[in-house]
Amino acid sequence: MDQGFRFAKLAALAFMAAVVASPLSRASADTVLSTWSDTPVRAAIIDFVSRVTNPTDPDFVPPEERVASFDMDGTVITEKPASTQKLIAMAQACVIGANEPKRDDQPPFKQACAGDYAYFPGLEGTQVLRDLLAGQTQAAYRKYAGKALELLKHPGFNRPLGDMVYAPMLELARYLQSNGFSFHLVSGSTQPLVRELVNDRFNLDDRHGIGTNWPLEFTVPPGGVPVFHWKTGGRLLPSVYGPGKPLAILRHIGKPPIFAAGNTIGDLEMLQYATKRNGPGMGIVIVHDDAEREYAYDHSDIVEAARKNGWEVVSMRNDFKVIFAE
Repeated sequence: MDQGFRFAKLAALAFMAAVVASPLSRASADTVLSTWSDTPVRAAIIDFVSRVTNPTDPDFVPPEERVASFDMDGTVITEKPASTQKLIAMAQACVIGANEPKRDDQPPFKQACAGDYAYFPGLEGTQVLRDLLAGQTQAAYRKYAGKALELLKHPGFNRPLGDMVYAPMLELARYLQSNGFSFHLVSGSTQPLVRELVNDRFNLDDRHGIGTNWPLEFTVPPGGVPVFHWKTGGRLLPSVYGPGKPLAILRHIGKPPIFAAGNTIGDLEMLQYATKRNGPGMGIVIVHDDAEREYAYDHSDIVEAARKNGWEVVSMRNDFKVIFAE
């Protein structure tokens, strides 16, 4: 066969293969992250995943090293008017007050029942609520948290707290898992709640939920089974916030993430841990700028950090086709 003819035939076959394959490839790409708008952010995520999963790409990362870590409140689930943990704790405090005569109209039970979120600010407010549960077993709290995710309605949307998970972030987590990533939820919220959310909405076991532990006491009642009780006072051990996040990841996973997602300055160190390393890494920062479909509030400090570090800034208004699953 003439060499020129052979070359032309091979080129024609290659062209035909490309024509046939391209619609399929495009269709496949269009179905990826379908709850995300077709923006540069979505394209950057797909490109990163393509590179780290392609054995012929210089940025290829073996599956055992593909770790993804997401913050919880404000990153995968709404954190306004208060965190999911605080909403659940306030509801439980209200129940405690109602069941004990003459306490329901006294602080802090009165404020909990009234939805006075300002009365329980930050870590101090969390500790006040925590101390009300002193003596409760960790297992009982987790059972209550699971029921609350299913039944307790969010005050702003009148839908179960568990349904306040952002559909695009849930889809992103599943997309990463389908590409060989080990997904982990890393949060300052209490460990049992983080694990319950991971079980309930991400269909993953407890190993994939990393949260903050309240002080616990281990006891074995006479003739009973060992239990862990919440203790009053003391610090949260350890706090999975700020520099505590990479430390918690190191303790629980033993290796850094190569993909991290957060939404506040408390996620800065986790994002740095994922991207300031030898090898490929990606960080995304969720910005709440959609007052119509969710909330809009200031992110200037973490957005500035994202710009400086080359992390993708995700606008809920522009990058999310939907916020919550229908």
